Amino acid sequence: MEISDYINKWICSDTIYWKDNFQEIDNLKYIMEDDRTFARSKFHYIFGKCIGITGKFLVIYNKKGILRIEPNLIKFIYPSSKFEWNDFVQEVKRPEIKGKIEDIIWHLKDQEYKYFISINGKMKSRRYDSGELVITSTLGV
Repeated sequence: MEISDYINKWICSDTIYWKDNFQEIDNLKYIMEDDRTFARSKFHYIFGKCIGITGKFLVIYNKKGILRIEPNLIKFIYPSSKFEWNDFVQEVKRPEIKGKIEDIIWHLKDQEYKYFISINGKMKSRRYDSGELVITSTLGV
């Protein structure tokens, strides 16, 4: 796969850094040097969308920020997500329920994305499928 083929792809990386009493995994060498401290403190792995390329690094966006990684650190490529973090959405069946996408996960068993929203800054415990939400221009609150 060419490096440019990763643009707009949703990816999950291999473990970036992990250390406990039994093992140490250190793949920080595959992270752009300027991002290594951030990566070590915030990520065990990265799940996000490739939004660009900087030299030999992919620019990956997720809810925690932007991280630049080498393509060989990618473990999985997923289908495109219907929503991204911070998108304003509303429920299809109850349009009065409006919120902001706070978290996105890939559900392995169902082979689809699940979305978590917040309303007025408070996380809802409900997990949504992509068909249960639509984009809205504002929260209207």
